[in-house]
Amino acid sequence: MDMAYSELPDDVEIVENAQGRFEPRSAERDVRIGVPKTTPEAARVACLTYLNVRAAMDRVGAAVRGTSAYPPTHYTREQYERACDELGLIRLPDSVCQSLGDVRFEPPEHDAETIIIGSLAQRRRSGLLAEERRQRRDFEKDLVRLPGFYSHGLTREQYEKTCMWIGADPAPERRITALKAACYEQEEVGDMVDLPLILAKWRATGKYKERRGRAP
Repeated sequence: MDMAYSELPDDVEIVENAQGRFEPRSAERDVRIGVPKTTPEAARVACLTYLNVRAAMDRVGAAVRGTSAYPPTHYTREQYERACDELGLIRLPDSVCQSLGDVRFEPPEHDAETIIIGSLAQRRRSGLLAEERRQRRDFEKDLVRLPGFYSHGLTREQYEKTCMWIGADPAPERRITALKAACYEQEEVGDMVDLPLILAKWRATGKYKERRGRAP
């Protein structure tokens, strides 16, 4: 991949800040470009990395923008591959993009090309999550419309049928309460809850209603 910057632009200089760290600044606008570093050389490298990453992402943004005013931050597979092809980078499979979601890509630990590869992969991961959320909403809408199914309380028969529908093994009754607790834990931290856990929570509600004489 061709890099746009091998040297700092003429309007950028390395300045020592009040904390004794060094940061690249635009002399014309007095704005920081990249994060402060402990030495002038580290700041120079970090600035070059930042500028190359920004130039590459601007180029990618133009390639995948289409008719939108702004480039997407959640890539479809097609957009992700188009972005990789634009920069001549390897296309990673979706499974790898998923695994890179929590990795921090930044200098000096990573060079510009690695940061760009990671950034594109993370945008694809965001796209995968968006697609999964849409599928989840569609699934839940379809589920609650089926005769005999209730999203806030399933009989054992309904629970087993629904698990079969999504290809999951139904949990034994003795584990339903623990799975409901795990469902709430995922909801509290903002994770997208696994479908089997949601179904277990609905079954737990069904069990409660059955004990109270109000079967779902």
